[in-house]
Amino acid sequence: NLHYAVGPWIIRRLHAKGFPVVMTLHNYRLLCPSATLFHQGKLFTASLRQSFPWTALSRRVLDGSFIKTTITAFTYWLHRQMGTWGLVDRYIVLSNFAKTQFVNSTFPVVEEKFAVKGNFTPAPTADSSNKINEFLYVGRLAEEKGILPLLEALVTTPYRIKILGTGPQQAAVKEFAHRYPQVQYLGFKPTAAVQQYLAQAEALIVPSICYEGMPMTIMEAFALATPVLCSDIGILAQMVSPMNTGLHFNPFIQDDIAKTLTQWKNLPPAEKQQIGEKALQEYQKNYTAAHNKEQLLTIYQQAMLNRSSI
Repeated sequence: NLHYAVGPWIIRRLHAKGFPVVMTLHNYRLLCPSATLFHQGKLFTASLRQSFPWTALSRRVLDGSFIKTTITAFTYWLHRQMGTWGLVDRYIVLSNFAKTQFVNSTFPVVEEKFAVKGNFTPAPTADSSNKINEFLYVGRLAEEKGILPLLEALVTTPYRIKILGTGPQQAAVKEFAHRYPQVQYLGFKPTAAVQQYLAQAEALIVPSICYEGMPMTIMEAFALATPVLCSDIGILAQMVSPMNTGLHFNPFIQDDIAKTLTQWKNLPPAEKQQIGEKALQEYQKNYTAAHNKEQLLTIYQQAMLNRSSI
C-alpha cells in the first residue's frame, strides 16, 4: 500500500535498478481517491470513466476533505501522465471482478499485466458438527457493510441472529438487540471464538452494500462447512454460488433480504447440509495456503520473465 507511505516514486526507482515489480491491489485507490468506490451510502463509480477524477474531487470522497481528495487525485493522475503505472510488471488483484474494474476503466495498463490471486486462510480447528438454528454476522458495524438494512429486514421475520463486531453503528445495533430478542449483539470476540461461532451458525450473512475486497469471513465459513447468504454485488456474487455454497440477495431491497432468509429457512435439512459440504469443497479447492502459494510463485516467475525480456 503506497498511500501515505513510500509513494509511487519507489516504483520508478526499482524499475530503474532493474528489479521486477509486483504490486497487490487490495482496493481501487489507483482508480479513485475513495479507494472503495463507495460514497455517502452508495456505490460511486464515476472515476472509472474519467482520466482525472473531477467528480470525486467535487464530492470530497476521501474523508470528506477537499484537500486530501485533491492531493490524492493529483498524485495518482501525475503518475499516470509520467507512465509510472506501466512500469509495474504484474498487478495482483483479488478477483476477476476487480480485474474487470481496472481493465474497463481509464487506468493506462494492459490487461495482460493483471493476475488474479485471492486471499487464503489456514484451516480452522473449530468443531462444525453441531449447527445451531441461528444466523451469524461477523464484521465491522458500518454503513458500507449493510448491517442496519439487514437488521431492519430480519426483524420482520421470526429468525434469530448473533452479531460479532464493533464500529460506528454499534449503538444502533445495540438498540436493535435491546428492542428485539431475536437479535443478540456479542461485541468483539477473539479469533478462536469467532471461528467457533462460525462453525455453529447455520449460515453466515454478508450484507455489504459496497464492493468488498475478499472477505476473510466467507473463506473461514466455507472452511467450516457453513454456507453464506450475501449481497449479489461485486466479488460477493462471484465467491458465493446460489444453491451451491449459499444464496444471494439484493442488499438495497429489504423485502428481498427477508425473502432470501425465508428461502434458506425453508430448505430441507439435508439440502442445507449438502450446501455446507460444497462450501467446504470450495475452500479446499480455492482458499488453502498451499493453493495460494502456488499461484503467488507463478506470478513472481512471470514478473521475472517479463523483466528479463526487456
